[in-house]
Amino acid sequence: MHALNGSGRAARAASREWYRSQGHRTIPPRGALSAVTVPGAVDSWCAAHDRFGRLSLARVLAPAIAHARDSYPMCGGQAACLPRG
Repeated sequence: MHALNGSGRAARAASREWYRSQGHRTIPPRGALSAVTVPGAVDSWCAAHDRFGRLSLARVLAPAIAHARDSYPMCGGQAACLPRG
């Protein structure tokens, strides 16, 4: 069995005091102010691929790249996090 923690580092400004100053008692589990650590997640994909991957990274990521380039359906929760303009 293998485990890989891809959570990455928290943003420096994401302190308890900052969240409290924004009116939160806890870190929101979803949305723009949630504790998302994209660089850590992407690095973990690469680490998992380096250890267990059989296909090229380009082939593995091709569907995600196509979705990012061509757009994809989004749920209401995701849409609510985007700025209006």
